[in-house]
Amino acid sequence: ALRFNTAGSLNTATGFFALADNKANGNTATGARAMENNSTGAANTALGAEALRFNDTGATNTAVGSNALVNNVVGSSNTAVGFGALNDNLGSNNIAIGRSAGRVLANDSDNIMIGNEGVTGDSGTIRLGEAGTHTATYVAGIQNTDLSATGTPVVIDANGQLGVGSPSGGGLSGFNRVTQSCNYVLAPDGTGVGNATNCDAVCPSGQTVISGGYTHTPQFSFYADEVLVIQNYASSEGVWRVRVVIANTTGGNRAGTVVTQAMCVDN
Repeated sequence: ALRFNTAGSLNTATGFFALADNKANGNTATGARAMENNSTGAANTALGAEALRFNDTGATNTAVGSNALVNNVVGSSNTAVGFGALNDNLGSNNIAIGRSAGRVLANDSDNIMIGNEGVTGDSGTIRLGEAGTHTATYVAGIQNTDLSATGTPVVIDANGQLGVGSPSGGGLSGFNRVTQSCNYVLAPDGTGVGNATNCDAVCPSGQTVISGGYTHTPQFSFYADEVLVIQNYASSEGVWRVRVVIANTTGGNRAGTVVTQAMCVDN
């Protein structure tokens, strides 16, 4: 370890020929031949046999796993976690997580590869999973987040690339966004069961509702013993309904505005 080091300082090397040719500062190499050929590359971390083995001038790289970033020579600010991750990389600012993640990348930069080998020529690309291996996707934090008033539909091409299309005809036909605004006044019911009002966004003839959402603006704040319930659902094939239920046993009328949005698609 650090066998031929002549000028470098603040380095840590553990393992056969780790940082053997080093002349730079602030490197950490743990594992046989980890950063063996490093010359002037500084502030790198290599954990695993032959991790960053052939790095020469690349700086601020992190390689965790055997052969991670093994052939990187000049690339900087890369992060590779997993056996053989980014093993042929020469670019910079890449992130690869998983066995052989990003292994196809060469002179490519600014990519994020998670469980994906990448494609030669990728630049500024994010790839998650491998086609044919990963067949289902679950992402939390999306299902109950309504962007139908301002959002744009997401489409997927035959290669799995995500993009957007416009309901008004900018590349995605057969979709339509419908908005309905409703003002309501609900009187005290005296029972605690609640009075209710509906606000429906209705799709044009020949279309079916596929999703929807709402915004609700109350006119006054609610009393402590009042209960507000808003139900948000497809009441029929072509209708998205927002149902406002207010159970109030004291106080006066309650008023507000509901805006219902429906995303419709051709039957």
